[in-house]
Amino acid sequence: MVEDLKRQLAREQEDIKRKMDFEENIRRRVAHLFVPPSTYDLALVELERRYGSAEVVMQANVQHLAAMQPIKSGDCQAHLFEMAAMVRDAVTSAQSLNFQQEITHSTVVLQLATKLPLDLQREWGRTAYSLRPKTATLADFDKWIDEVIGAEKSRGANFLIQNNNSSLAQPRQNQYNGPTTLYTNTEEVRKGNVCQKCRADPDTGLKRV
Repeated sequence: MVEDLKRQLAREQEDIKRKMDFEENIRRRVAHLFVPPSTYDLALVELERRYGSAEVVMQANVQHLAAMQPIKSGDCQAHLFEMAAMVRDAVTSAQSLNFQQEITHSTVVLQLATKLPLDLQREWGRTAYSLRPKTATLADFDKWIDEVIGAEKSRGANFLIQNNNSSLAQPRQNQYNGPTTLYTNTEEVRKGNVCQKCRADPDTGLKRV
């Protein structure tokens, strides 16, 4: 769980860095506005006009969600955490921009649901059905996946506690079971050592003439 958190923090830092860094073509288009300090306000207006519209922001969020790879059961927890962070980002952006069209778009939610493992798809289906006649929104999905992650973390913590308690409760047993015996029939070993020429038993020291 700690490693998952570290990976998520690293991904968020990379996302912030990408957001802070202008693309090369954007820098070229607005570079002339940053030459004198007096044009900084104009540059901000120009950036907001070209790249700050709610439609563009929400379109980028939706495309980001659609590009997610399906989650496999083996690495479910880490990828669920990533999906939850992306969904929360989209919901927060829509609410802050007062742009509710995409947040209520059922197609976005359906696309996300198909990326879940089958057991979670069924669980989300039951949740979405319970909301009827209301159509499940991205905000509903955000609330649901947050609860799922909380349950996964709690289940993982309880599993570790149970394993630790089990290992402490059981006394360590002596694993030594005695020497390994390759042959238990000494008579067979003795017969196998008989000289093939004189048929004498080597244990007696006698030799037939």
